[in-house]
Order: sequence, then structure tokens, then C-alpha cells
Amino acid sequence: MMEIKELILKSVENKSLEKVLTGEGEYKKEISEFIGSEVPTDWPNIIRGGIYKVYEERPELNIDVRFENAIISLCEGNYYDVYCVTMVVFFQIVSEERKSAPFSINRLVILQKLKEGLLRNKVALEKCKKWTGGRFPDGIWGDISRVNSILFEDYGIKII
Repeated sequence: MMEIKELILKSVENKSLEKVLTGEGEYKKEISEFIGSEVPTDWPNIIRGGIYKVYEERPELNIDVRFENAIISLCEGNYYDVYCVTMVVFFQIVSEERKSAPFSINRLVILQKLKEGLLRNKVALEKCKKWTGGRFPDGIWGDISRVNSILFEDYGIKII
């Protein structure tokens, strides 16, 4: 199995970082069976073990800029893309606030694009019962609302 850092490097080479963030095809990062998580891919390890490592070890690749561009691109996508990117942005903001992220994203731009993507896909997000959506009467929108509450209570940030 390909290591996370190598997966990120391959996605940079193939201009497909979005596919890593959404766990698409060969870019899916399986979650440990011991975690028992209900998410489509392993975002914390992709970001911490892949994006951040590449940023530190290969600065010439400008992975921080590529990461931002992938986030913005996914905000323009369908409900699945927007769900995935919400969790990516959530992890990134928490990492920044805890001072464990080696770089910061442009929150002003990204949060606006994310809000637009979430509102555009709200109906589909409410209907989706996959992943964490099965725990909420309003589907994965319920999980996004949970994330919004955490971000607002802890950092004063709203995504919806």
C-alpha cells in the first residue's frame, strides 16, 4: 500500500490533489479498522502525514497553494465534494488554532466559497444518509451543522 506522503506526491504530479481529499479511486486512503469511523477517507492522516510532510520536505512544490486551490475547486463541486472539503477545512482550522499546522489557509476566501458550496448543495446534503449522515435526521447536513457549532463555539467561525 502506498504511503500517504507518496500518495500526495503522486497526486501533485498528476494534478489530482482533489481526488486525494475526496478519497476517489486509487487515491482513497483506507481508515484503520480499529478506528471504526464512518467517513469516506482518512483526512487527518492525509493532511498531517501527507500535506504537512510534503510542505516541510518539498517546499518547491508549493503544496500549501495547491491545497488551497484544491479546496476552492471542491467548494464548486457536488454535495460529496462539499462534504469532504468541509471536513478538510475543519481539520485544517483546528490544526491552525492548535498551532500544529505548518501553514495557514486563506480563511476569508475559503470560508466564503465553502459557505456558497454548502448552501448550493444543502438539499442533497440533507438527503444523504451515508457516512455520518445516518446519525442525523437531516443527513450529513446534520454533521456539517455539528462542525459549524464546534467552529463557532471554539473559534468564532461560521461555515453555514
